[in-house]
Amino acid sequence: SAGELRQLRIQVDKLRERLDFMAPMLSLLNFTQDFFQRVECEASVQLMRLKNANVAGLQSGSEKEVVDSKMVDTAKWLHSMTDIVIGLQTTTADLGSSVRSVVSASIGVDSTPAGGGHLLRPGAHPSAWAPSAGGGAS
Repeated sequence: SAGELRQLRIQVDKLRERLDFMAPMLSLLNFTQDFFQRVECEASVQLMRLKNANVAGLQSGSEKEVVDSKMVDTAKWLHSMTDIVIGLQTTTADLGSSVRSVVSASIGVDSTPAGGGHLLRPGAHPSAWAPSAGGGAS
C-alpha cells in the first residue's frame, strides 16, 4: 500500500540523517581510541623502565600491583610519578632541614621554631637553645 511505502521512506530518511550525523563521530572515536592506545602503550613502556631501574615501590609482584590490577597503565604511571615526586619532595625537605640545622649550629644561631633565630653563646650545646628572658643572646 501507498501509506506503508511512504512510512518506510520516512524511516529510511530518518536513518540516513542519523547515519550522516554519526559518520563524522566514528572517525573521531577511532582517533580517540588510537590515541588512548598509544598513550597506554607508552605508559606501559615507562612503567617497565621504572621497574627495571628498581625504583622504590615499583618492583614487580609488589602488593600494590596486585591491588591495582584493573587500573590502566596510564593511571598506574601517574600514581607512580606522583609517589616519586612526593618522595623527592620529602627527601628534599628533610635534607634542607638537616642542612639548616647544621649551618645554624655551625654559626651559633638557634634555628628551632621556639628559638626564633637567636644567637647562641659560643660553644653552647643545641639542647641549650632557648631565648633568654631579655630576648638576646643566652
